[in-house]
Amino acid sequence: MVEAGDIITLTTGAWRLQAPLGSSSYGVLWRAESVPGGVPAAIKLVNRAQMDLALPPQRLAWRACFDAEIAFLRTLQPWDQRDIVRLLDSGEHDGLPALALELLDGDLATHLAALRARGAGPGIAQALA
Repeated sequence: MVEAGDIITLTTGAWRLQAPLGSSSYGVLWRAESVPGGVPAAIKLVNRAQMDLALPPQRLAWRACFDAEIAFLRTLQPWDQRDIVRLLDSGEHDGLPALALELLDGDLATHLAALRARGAGPGIAQALA
């Protein structure tokens, strides 16, 4: 079980967990920062407790979903205008996939409203899609 202060080492760097941001049966999201450097990030880990309780077909499905998410985020370029947080790093932790994502501080609705106020970002229909 991970705790605040733990360091997660991924492919290109290390990330110190600061505080949990949220969780589901699928994943656990942590506020983190790079070590060294202090670059803020969101670390997404597989929910190990739920993974251990899941039946083998569900474990395979969760792993496939996580791997597909990583593969998709790796295809994005910095200039992509898809309004998706950037993948900063990825790898494995405790034998399961893990991601370090750009930290979007705040909620999505506020972020989209700020983008629209500047004449940028997706319209409401695109955001809902």
